[in-house]
Amino acid sequence: MLEACLSFYLATAANNEYFAFRQRKFGFCSKFDKIRVFCYFIIVLLGGDRTIVIYLDVFFIINFLMDTIVLVCLNRFCGYAATWLRILLSSTLGALWSVVVLVIPRDIIPIVHICTYIFISICMVRICSGKIDKRNLIKGVVVLYAITFVIAGCLYMFIYYTPAGYSFKEVILKDSKLTIFLAITIVILVVIGSQIKRITVYEKNQCQVEITLDNVTFRVKGYIDTGNILIDPILKKPVSVIEADSIPLNIQLGVNVKLHLIPYSSLGCESGLLEVITAENICIYQGKKMVEVPMALLGISRHRLSSDGEFNMLVNSNIL
Repeated sequence: MLEACLSFYLATAANNEYFAFRQRKFGFCSKFDKIRVFCYFIIVLLGGDRTIVIYLDVFFIINFLMDTIVLVCLNRFCGYAATWLRILLSSTLGALWSVVVLVIPRDIIPIVHICTYIFISICMVRICSGKIDKRNLIKGVVVLYAITFVIAGCLYMFIYYTPAGYSFKEVILKDSKLTIFLAITIVILVVIGSQIKRITVYEKNQCQVEITLDNVTFRVKGYIDTGNILIDPILKKPVSVIEADSIPLNIQLGVNVKLHLIPYSSLGCESGLLEVITAENICIYQGKKMVEVPMALLGISRHRLSSDGEFNMLVNSNIL
């Protein structure tokens, strides 16, 4: 589906260039221009040659890279917190479907369009986002198309209305090996840069938390979550979240420590109730800095907060 960015550029390019495709067969070649199969319907209308050559290696890679760019933007705008594995899997689905479309009989093209622009789009968003409700899924698909058209328009303006774009089209795009090399290099640099940024931000937000609860003091590994805006609606105090398994077994929640429930909402869950306890005191250690918070509210999570076990508590940044 996300070849829409590329197809938009290719289809518009048909007004400026004449395309001659000599054979109708599948093959592999280094001529980048000959992957312009999206111009087929325009070529027919203009009376051009109906035979085409499709080079699956370049075709797949270009679609994969375009899908990746759009999904990275989608992940940022919708706040999905998708891993690179999810993004790459989703991009692979889109690129593989583009290849499958090439071998599907043309007489069922309406069904292909339905699959492409509805079902495949939904699957790609679902893979990228993880578990979300229908409302957020539909929102993701709408944002997906919006990003696609914006990128397509920017690419067209850059290539045809700027000197740099003209040079890019005439020099780089006509050398498929150079194009693929530059594209892969950019993707690798973006991945490395994002990982360095993630590690830097993660280390900056790491902390140790000392909790006193029911006259028992224990320590957990914490992470200062700037996205945590959970507030107790009655007490009007920020709520941090701690894994239930990190609380010592001799502390009996609901018996010696009173519980109360507060409503909360999160991505993929429109509403729910969270068990909350009041700690007698917590001390947050971050480098040489120490913050003490008496009578702090702690939400109890029955699930792990980090997949790798690097932290057991999400510290609400509003208590610092």
